[in-house]
Amino acid sequence: MKNENKNINDAIEKIEKIEKNAKEMSGEHTIPLPDLLIDDFMTKYTIFSSLDEMGKKSEGKIDPELKFKNNEEWNNFINETSEFEDWQSMVNKAAGEYAIKRIMG
Repeated sequence: MKNENKNINDAIEKIEKIEKNAKEMSGEHTIPLPDLLIDDFMTKYTIFSSLDEMGKKSEGKIDPELKFKNNEEWNNFINETSEFEDWQSMVNKAAGEYAIKRIMG
């Protein structure tokens, strides 16, 4: 009986934590690209091991402050070097994964 109560209490705590995290994630947020496009994401979905490597290989399609030029040339680069059709699709996927990680704790 003690184990059942502990398991129930643990489950309730996890649910409360998820609820709290979800409330914190509601609304609009500005998330720095290095926080979105983490190395695990880059390795999984691109030919690069990091955002930094992608920036170095982009041949002038990125400025020093990690401001990507969202244009046809940049979208073609993303299409050729990742699983995404364009930059917006890549950022959207990264934002979704970021949100899930934040909510689930």
